[in-house]
Amino acid sequence: MSKAIDNSSQQAPFYRVKRGLVWFLLLFNVFFFILLSSSCQTDPEQLKALEPYNGPIMKTVNIQTVYRDSGNVKIIMEAPLQLEYESGDQYFPKGITLNFYNDEGLCYNQLTAQKARYSKIENLYTGTGDVVVENIVKQERLNTEELNWSPEEQKIYTEKFVTITTPDELLKGEGLTANQDFTEYKITFPRGEFSIPEEDKEKKNNTPAREDQKTDSTSFQKPPSQSDTVI
Repeated sequence: MSKAIDNSSQQAPFYRVKRGLVWFLLLFNVFFFILLSSSCQTDPEQLKALEPYNGPIMKTVNIQTVYRDSGNVKIIMEAPLQLEYESGDQYFPKGITLNFYNDEGLCYNQLTAQKARYSKIENLYTGTGDVVVENIVKQERLNTEELNWSPEEQKIYTEKFVTITTPDELLKGEGLTANQDFTEYKITFPRGEFSIPEEDKEKKNNTPAREDQKTDSTSFQKPPSQSDTVI
C-alpha cells in the first residue's frame, strides 16, 4: 500500500522566510527613499551661498570724475556714492551732478539727478527721479523724470515728459533731444507753449541769484585734486 507524504509542513518555513525577505526589501526601499529625499532638501542659506554674486564689487564715496579736452576741464562729475559692478556698470543711489565748463573755466550748465546709473556697454549715463538741467548763462531750465547723457555723442535725450522754463516761455511736451550744453534742443511732441506773465518775470528778475548761479563766481572753478579720476 502506498503512503502519501505531506510536504506542507516542510514548505511552510520556506514561505515564511520568503515573505519576510519581501517585507525587508520593501521597508529598506522606503527607508532609502526617505533618506534620499531628506538629503536633497538643502538649507536655504546653503542654496543662497551657492548662487552667483551679482552685487557691487567696489564702493566709492564722494567721487569726482574730470573730463578734459586739450588739457582744459570740460566736465566735472560728482556723486556722494558710486557702486561698481563686475560688468563695469555703475550705480549712483544718492544722486549725481554734472558741471559743464566753457573755455574760460566757468560753469555754464549743470545737470543733477536724484539717482543715476551707467552702462559700460552703451557708454551711457541715465539719471532718474527729479532730473534738472540748468543753463546758467541763458537762464533756461529743463525738468524731467528720466534723462540720458551720452559722453561720446555729447548729447542728452529722453522719451519722458519734459518741461522747459525760459525767461519768457514755459514749454512742455513728450521727449527731447539736445546737445549737452543745453543751448540747442528739440521737443519731440510739443504739448503747448505758454508765455510767462510780466509780473512773474519781474519777480524772477528781482530775486537774488543763488550763489551757484552766478556766472562770475569762482565757486564753479573746481580744480581737480590728486585723487580725481581724470578722463
